[in-house]
Amino acid sequence: GVQEIINGISRTLGKFKADIMCQFDHIIFMGDLNYRLDYGDQGEEKKPTKEQFDNMVKKIQNEKYDVLFSCDQLSMEMSKGRVLCGFREGNYRFPPTFKVLRQKELAYTEERSPSWCDRILWHSLTKEYVEQLSLKPAMDIATSDHKPVSAVLRLPTYNLPSLTRSTVSSVRISLDQVKCFRLPPMDQHGLADTFVTLMGEMIGPTAKSSSSVVKKSLNPVYTNIPDILSTIKNPDRLMYTNVIVKISEKDVMSSTTIGYTVLPLRWFLPEDGKKARSKMFRHHLMKGGVYIGSAVIQGRVTVLVEEEDE
Repeated sequence: GVQEIINGISRTLGKFKADIMCQFDHIIFMGDLNYRLDYGDQGEEKKPTKEQFDNMVKKIQNEKYDVLFSCDQLSMEMSKGRVLCGFREGNYRFPPTFKVLRQKELAYTEERSPSWCDRILWHSLTKEYVEQLSLKPAMDIATSDHKPVSAVLRLPTYNLPSLTRSTVSSVRISLDQVKCFRLPPMDQHGLADTFVTLMGEMIGPTAKSSSSVVKKSLNPVYTNIPDILSTIKNPDRLMYTNVIVKISEKDVMSSTTIGYTVLPLRWFLPEDGKKARSKMFRHHLMKGGVYIGSAVIQGRVTVLVEEEDE
């Protein structure tokens, strides 16, 4: 499924061994996702009754797309946090693109419910959001039982400030009051031994970045997360960086990732000439674009900036 695809990509892409949702400014996810319409009392049946099929086709002919899209499986699963959490997509104000006859004129087969199986979604970590300029099907293409879908997206771009130029003497990033709630059970006793790991391009390769293990708790409190003494001493560049927070379960011989959250540093850097800033956060834990049950992580981030001596 979609989660397995994202987890598989996460093992091969990016600078860190972490979920791709935490690593890239923008992710565009597209394809035949094979989600259908739960229309009427069709339930798990793949083939609609003739009455159901005729009703759906009539709504399409009358351009009642919003009525049909309210039955869209993918939208419903996303709203429940079961798939592609944090992704967005445009409005499908055109006829369903599946399952059609292989001809230029739009006609559906009665073998399946007409559905918007072909989707284009995006996920962003930047301050500026992606803007969709168009979303449309290619009705003239008749080589498949799907009509292809295309989109034009405007992505924000910027020139990154210098990575190596130092404009301050030091930047210290601290996390405290960090706790998780409702972690999933990871052992035979229904408990978990967990720890926090921090990742990001501002963390030096030899720096300690993991807390000690909190044993036998699904609501752990982490009190000794190492501070980050940033290797990037240009606050303008840090505005475009993120701290990835990973929660893992510690086993005897290995560890298992439970979930992640990401903290864009632009939320926490001092403003208006101040040297320090503290701010709380509270996020769902996620992995592979899916919420980890009802698990939540919260805490406080403090950023202290020391200016260069004049």
